[in-house]
Amino acid sequence: MKMAKVVGQVWATKRLDELPQGALVEIQRLPAGAREVAWDPIGCCEGERVLYVTGGSAVKGHKKQSPMCECLIVAVLDDDSPGGAVLKDN
Repeated sequence: MKMAKVVGQVWATKRLDELPQGALVEIQRLPAGAREVAWDPIGCCEGERVLYVTGGSAVKGHKKQSPMCECLIVAVLDDDSPGGAVLKDN
């Protein structure tokens, strides 16, 4: 798993019907890394820190069906999570 910050929404007026419920979001790997688009089945908000998986883990990580994605958000980190001082971006 990798940590990132949600930096914005990605809007698509058309998408495949096979995609499960969720949204496309732009994330930036922490600390201050590259940006990429992720599938968000959780409902994250801009500014939240999240954990995400990529590749085969992203496909296997969705219970109902394959989300057909390379990057899947799997958790939202709490601000007061244990070790939060270590996890916060600079």
